[in-house]
Amino acid sequence: MAHDNGAKRLQEENNRRLKHLLRFILACNVSYLVVRAGIFHSSFKSKQWFNFLLTFFTYFIPYLHISLMAKPTYAEDGELLDSVDLTTNGYSQFDDRV
Repeated sequence: MAHDNGAKRLQEENNRRLKHLLRFILACNVSYLVVRAGIFHSSFKSKQWFNFLLTFFTYFIPYLHISLMAKPTYAEDGELLDSVDLTTNGYSQFDDRV
């Protein structure tokens, strides 16, 4: 039971980190669109749309990979067994450096 509580806390922490990372990605993209398409709209052509979409997917694909990596493991009876700790050093730690 204690392991289950630790796994639940870890999963909640992972969900909070993933939400933080998604908000950061969306804020960067929205701010780019506001400045580039809103303020400098006369020079915002199809090339800039392509570059924006390319950059968006460059951010979003690693986010999807991290969210799949943080997906919890459940037992056959539905009990939460384990989840990857996104607070450890390594690939899953990169969002603290943003």
